[in-house]
Amino acid sequence: MISVITPVYNGERFIKSCIRNVIDQGCSDVEHIIVDGGSTDGTVEIINRYAATYDHIRWISEQDNGQSEAMNRGFKMSSGDIIGYLNVDDYFNPGAFDAVLPYFDQGAQFVVGRVKIIKDDGSSFMNDPKVDFEEMLHWWEDNAYCVNPVGYFYQRDVQEAVGGFNVENHHSMDLEFLLEASRNYTLTKIDFCLGVFRLFEGTKTSTSAGIEYYDKKFGFCDKYLAYCDPEYVKDYVKKRKKYLKQSLEQELTEKIIINVKHRSHLNAFALSLRLFLLNPIRVPYRLMRYIFGSLGGSNP
Repeated sequence: MISVITPVYNGERFIKSCIRNVIDQGCSDVEHIIVDGGSTDGTVEIINRYAATYDHIRWISEQDNGQSEAMNRGFKMSSGDIIGYLNVDDYFNPGAFDAVLPYFDQGAQFVVGRVKIIKDDGSSFMNDPKVDFEEMLHWWEDNAYCVNPVGYFYQRDVQEAVGGFNVENHHSMDLEFLLEASRNYTLTKIDFCLGVFRLFEGTKTSTSAGIEYYDKKFGFCDKYLAYCDPEYVKDYVKKRKKYLKQSLEQELTEKIIINVKHRSHLNAFALSLRLFLLNPIRVPYRLMRYIFGSLGGSNP
């Protein structure tokens, strides 16, 4: 049996389509566990209406301490031998269950596919993730890891061994879980886009920004360097430092432009000084490129 677990809080906008998405997979051996965090909109009413008609739906509604706790609670309620998570605003592609089941029949422990990411403006791009432990540690690289659980399923004993999702990690519990799992289990990559991740304004992922955020979100990765070769660690630290520095340069440059546009010249000067001290050689080029681009000119 496949257990699909959905954590939700005030998800009235998407909960109906989420429930229908699992039903439309056409799988006779599935249960949908919905863990509501005490919604105050119409979410509970919609869940209750569907649960009265479809006996594969089981649900609870009570306050929790965040998404990780809700996900762990849903896992404890589940009974399937294959586990998947579906956030309320995401969805599985048609045939997703049929795509992964043969691999589990052949003994796979953890199956990972691609994820399509759709933004507010309708644009989209593909997350084609890596599955190797050391490659996933490079969180700053494109496609380093599967960015949303709609893109993977795994055997029940994987989560039992890992111990669930870290309730203290409110930003990147998915990556931490993937890293823990990949240390002891083989992650099997398949050539199939399993689902869609809606990266909409207002979601936790889209509203988080800034260099401090990156440090906070991915700082936990440092503990995994203890399992890596010293040469790998040296290269890892070098590349991460370069990425963070470049990200800070870009962040400061964008803030300078905003302040110039709003005629906050003192703030713009202070930010420019900070940017210059960060990288006195590269800064003039970067600053001019962004200024010309943002003000409608051509890049130098």
